[in-house]
Amino acid sequence: MSFSLVLFAVPRKTESALVLGFLLGPHVFAGGFEVHQLTNYSGGNGRWSDPAIAGNKVVWYANPTSGIGLPNYFIYDAVSGTTTQITSYSGANGRWGAPVVSSNKVVWYANPTSGSGVPNYFIYDAVSGVTRQITNYSGGNGRWSLPATSGNKVVWYANPTSGTGVPNYFIYDAISRVTTQITNYSGFNGRWSDPAISGNKVVWYANPTSSTQLPNYFVYDVTSGITTQITHYSGGNGRWSDPAIAGNKVVWYANPSSGTGVPNYFIYDTVSGVTKQITNYSGFNGRWSDPAIAGNKVVWYANPASGTAVPNYFIYDAVSGITTQITSYSGFNGRWSDPATADNKVAWYANPTSGTGLPNYFIYDAIAGVTTQITNYSGSNGRWSFPRMANNRVAWYANPSSGSGVPNYFLAASLAPGDTIFASGFESP
Repeated sequence: MSFSLVLFAVPRKTESALVLGFLLGPHVFAGGFEVHQLTNYSGGNGRWSDPAIAGNKVVWYANPTSGIGLPNYFIYDAVSGTTTQITSYSGANGRWGAPVVSSNKVVWYANPTSGSGVPNYFIYDAVSGVTRQITNYSGGNGRWSLPATSGNKVVWYANPTSGTGVPNYFIYDAISRVTTQITNYSGFNGRWSDPAISGNKVVWYANPTSSTQLPNYFVYDVTSGITTQITHYSGGNGRWSDPAIAGNKVVWYANPSSGTGVPNYFIYDTVSGVTKQITNYSGFNGRWSDPAIAGNKVVWYANPASGTAVPNYFIYDAVSGITTQITSYSGFNGRWSDPATADNKVAWYANPTSGTGLPNYFIYDAIAGVTTQITNYSGSNGRWSFPRMANNRVAWYANPSSGSGVPNYFLAASLAPGDTIFASGFESP
């Protein structure tokens, strides 16, 4: 047996309630962030998802020993330091989607017995430990989306009887256990996005009658049952993103008049009904990301003048109306991720000087105006995910030493000023 020293950060107000979590690997403290390795996977054969995070919970699916066997779903509690396997799938024939989490509820779709059958949607309650199947789809012909969740609501689109027919959007209430169909699309010709939800507002884009014409954006109010069309795009030439929503703000990018022109970013306020264009990009040569939003902050990356140069990251404050460029990357060789945002912070990965070297993860604090690098990866052989962010925590997976090896999951937690660092030990094999 070997003795390992592990450091625990305990907020000032909870010092008397210290829980010793047996976390894998040493904690690495970087710029006020404590990095935990949540899993201890190894080998070169497996399958896994990007993580999702909400509050103190991180979720993912993984089969760390088989690239053909069904994965199972896991939830990590950052307070107790425990990981729970919430499914018991086996075999090698099935289909499944990445999980999402909100308010102690984990949601995913799966058909664990058929790789050609329509999957169903499931919700796991981390408090009760109960999993509930919320749809009863069957057959082998259909289409469906990844779910989204906020509080006790789950949304998705599905056409469970036709793989070519236009799907409809649904919302499930975990309290009443009632599912409501919120659109009445039909036919076989259209385009649509995955839905997003925040509180009682659901957003998506759709053109339910044409797969060649521009779609429009819609907001559904769960309380009133009213759907509002918030754009009036037309024509057959344009580009656009999936929408994102936080509170009463909806964001997206669009160029509704050119499929080759650089798009601009927009924010819609569901209370005032006002849409504001927050960038003034033009031309036909650039690169950009989907936007993300949390609170009143919108984030994205863009190089609106070059489709080959490294982009920079930006944050827009919906209260002040000010956009801040938070990186100063340049050159033509690099790699980077879409940004994530929560709690006035932005997270992303980037290697702004090499398109083959491993990237590192960064966190920008919009209050302090400070960027912190929270990993120290190097070399050119590895694998990694986009970061996910909530509650001053960032989650990702990475194997920084092998591009073919199974990655592990990590969680970086922001330490509040004055937090006390305790030392404790445990025995490990």
